[in-house]
Amino acid sequence: MKKILITLAALTSFSLANAQDFKPVAGKVALELNAASPFAASTPFSLPQYGFKARYFIADQWVARLGFNWDLTNSTSTKFLSNGIDKEDETTFNYAIAIVPGFEKHFEGTDRLSPYLGALLPIGFGSSEEVTYSGVSNVSKTKTTVDNATGFTSIGLSLISGTDFYMFKSLYLGVEFGLTFSYAASKDKETSYEVTGGAAIPKETLDGGTTFKITPAANAAFRLGYWF
Repeated sequence: MKKILITLAALTSFSLANAQDFKPVAGKVALELNAASPFAASTPFSLPQYGFKARYFIADQWVARLGFNWDLTNSTSTKFLSNGIDKEDETTFNYAIAIVPGFEKHFEGTDRLSPYLGALLPIGFGSSEEVTYSGVSNVSKTKTTVDNATGFTSIGLSLISGTDFYMFKSLYLGVEFGLTFSYAASKDKETSYEVTGGAAIPKETLDGGTTFKITPAANAAFRLGYWF
């Protein structure tokens, strides 16, 4: 009987020790990929905003984090002028970048579940350029360049609540919800013209505006991370 009790105690201690190994401690670093749910109807592996993230445990329950994502589009198409012979390459270029520092306060939860509250400071900026052509031929045409049709800068504050579920030691899935206050300023839209075989057209400028939003945000996506 004594041997059985000793064996059970040893197994219990071993089980508890292994359970405690699931969650990281101070000094650990995690890299996380935040992709859309694999069960989504469209673009199942597209990266939403703040798609990449690094996390660092400052203390056992305090985490510093930095999210980063970008959206870059660069395309070229051929435009035939109205004579059907001469042609030009029309281009479109857009980019947007988001950098998101923040922190999390984790709570006890369970052996595998780590709930947390936190705050983020999302910072974003972007720009664009579109070049199009119109006219009859290479000796009678107009090149139109539009800068910053979608250009912007933004800053915000996000209050978040989330949880990490540890499938294995250091490997986790997660979900996060929040409320975001954001301020964005559009860049001035500038349109310039390069005329061949005709009168010059002056440059046009459209002043940008500002917006303020309070937006609930749910990221019930496929968050996969690993602590080192």
